[in-house]
Amino acid sequence: AKPTAGARQIQKLILLFQMTYVGAPMIYYGSEAGMWGADDPDDRKPMVWPEFQYENERTHPFADKTRANDEVTFDQELFSYYKRLIRLRTENEALRRGDFTTLLADNDKEVYAFGRTEHSNEVIVVINNSENEQAVNLILGGARTYRDAMTGMVVEGSNQLVLLLKRKSGLILVRER
Repeated sequence: AKPTAGARQIQKLILLFQMTYVGAPMIYYGSEAGMWGADDPDDRKPMVWPEFQYENERTHPFADKTRANDEVTFDQELFSYYKRLIRLRTENEALRRGDFTTLLADNDKEVYAFGRTEHSNEVIVVINNSENEQAVNLILGGARTYRDAMTGMVVEGSNQLVLLLKRKSGLILVRER
């Protein structure tokens, strides 16, 4: 079945992690376009393109099962999100080759924060995997200013950053020079 809005939010959170974490990210065919499907034969559907119209998916790949009548479209908003994160990774050396440090791992709150640094370039990534809004305090080594890479919002802290993250969300904070 077509992913729910909640499932799409989780997909975006996973992508944010994937594009900022250590290693080479991999995008499975069609994920960036909003395609779905897992079991054979739905794991290799024809690619969805923005300039075409498609029939709704009405039948389940297994004849004895039923499914909802799902509209098939190219997800431009999701595609733009992928492009922004890929561009950020491409343009930021710390996200491609930088050293990695865990800054916070809070299992109870389901919050994880890490830093990536390459020379004077510093990035902090904070991920809230919980179903609730979470307040996060990160200790800094002095006064610093960061810019949220996705919104442009400026975040400042003298010895700590105090952040409020919505449910199933993340922040990418790039240190201002």
